[in-house]
Amino acid sequence: MSKSTKGISIRNPKSRGFFRKVNLARLASWFLLTIGLIALSISAVYTNYFLAFIGLGLTFWGALLLYLSPEKYVKKTLLFHTVVPLLKGLNQILTELEYSGYAVYLPPNYFTNHRFVKVLIPKNDNIVFTIPQKIQLQAEKIFLEIPCVALITPPGLSLAELFEKRLKTDFSNVTLEYLKQSLPRLFVEDLEIAQGFEFIIENNKICVKMEKSVFNAMHLETKELLGNYMLGCPLSSALACVLTKATCSPIIIEKQQISNGGRDLAIKYRLLNAEGQIDL
Repeated sequence: MSKSTKGISIRNPKSRGFFRKVNLARLASWFLLTIGLIALSISAVYTNYFLAFIGLGLTFWGALLLYLSPEKYVKKTLLFHTVVPLLKGLNQILTELEYSGYAVYLPPNYFTNHRFVKVLIPKNDNIVFTIPQKIQLQAEKIFLEIPCVALITPPGLSLAELFEKRLKTDFSNVTLEYLKQSLPRLFVEDLEIAQGFEFIIENNKICVKMEKSVFNAMHLETKELLGNYMLGCPLSSALACVLTKATCSPIIIEKQQISNGGRDLAIKYRLLNAEGQIDL
């Protein structure tokens, strides 16, 4: 990887709002959110972990698309109280099943379906993450026995797909240089997720810095819930999905930090080689 350390940054001190014309995307978001909540309710009654993960995925998809819908504002408090309980449920499932390892984002080349991005969570930090061929044989499963890991859908996957849609591209076909040029404008001017965005590449590490991100409050809550796994809030998870697709390399979230009185968010990612050990 290039040793370039200069990042691209954009700042927009005046938020212009999200008012646009209404379309079917909003209706689809509510539909996915409703189906996801129903699936979660049924899984709670019958203690069905598989159905619980399906419900979590659908609800994340619906809630995040609804939250970032460009047509009009959705109150942040509504999203917060919808998504955070789902993250609590995910944390409870992983804790009860005694999965305590560090989350690794796996790129699409690890799966026969090249649109897949999954998060691998091992039972413990000493597990060597396996070669793609071994995962491909069990890619449809959530809990693998050999190796003993969980393969879950990233909480930010649908948000990453929204980024692709807005940029009209597949991140599997782009470079880090493209991301450095495109993401600041997407985050600040298009989706207005943050008022400032900086993307820095240094060897096998990538640092993303955001100013006044709308996800800051949720990030703090998520860090308390899923801090042991470093799975990330929906936004930092989405960026991990973007990076693992663009680099075709496993990615971990190495560090997340809120500073300047809750104003600034910095996320550090690290690329891992395809056959290396999760060396933390």
